[in-house]
Amino acid sequence: MRRTNLVFGAAALSIGSIVSTTYAGGILTNGDFSTGDLTGWTWTPDANGTGDMVPSVDLGPFGTGDAFNVNPGTLNGAEGGGVLWQNVFLSAGSYTYSGEVAIQDVNSPPDDPFGNADGGVISAVIGIDETFILDVGGIDVDQLIIAGFSINFDIAADGNYNIGLHFTRTFLNSGPSVLHWADNLSVVPAPGALVMLAFGALTVRRRRRT
Repeated sequence: MRRTNLVFGAAALSIGSIVSTTYAGGILTNGDFSTGDLTGWTWTPDANGTGDMVPSVDLGPFGTGDAFNVNPGTLNGAEGGGVLWQNVFLSAGSYTYSGEVAIQDVNSPPDDPFGNADGGVISAVIGIDETFILDVGGIDVDQLIIAGFSINFDIAADGNYNIGLHFTRTFLNSGPSVLHWADNLSVVPAPGALVMLAFGALTVRRRRRT
């Protein structure tokens, strides 16, 4: 997969009652993992990575709830972990992919002055492309690094596309020593597309009344 530049940040979008009601759940299935399992998702581990659901996780400013957890690692020195993804149909147009991710040190000795040398990388998967979301390098003892992300992307042609997250780390995952987290993943039409859709709906209503 191709990788592009590191992306940080979060976006709050408010387009109006017609649009927010129509797209409240987004295009992804079970993006907030509220079912308590991986309904709608496929977990594909590579190298030595493991992934599972964890209930009632406190991710700081993002609140407490069910979240997906990965113990990323490798057996051969290459980046290893796995990909959480689902295949969705997208019409040609502009979209926004957003969510919350975190990387956490969980098993460094309390007196270790350095923590862990590699917290790993979390990347967004959109079709065949990957975009870095969180690449922390070294991580301090018991440190929890949290990031919200929002990525705008364009789809040139109607079709099915893989959307998800790739979790990787270059060290062994015994312990575990580092955990990766994900929650509240969503894909919605980009703001401009939503405004056009809302305008189209109002136009249809107006024509029906005349």
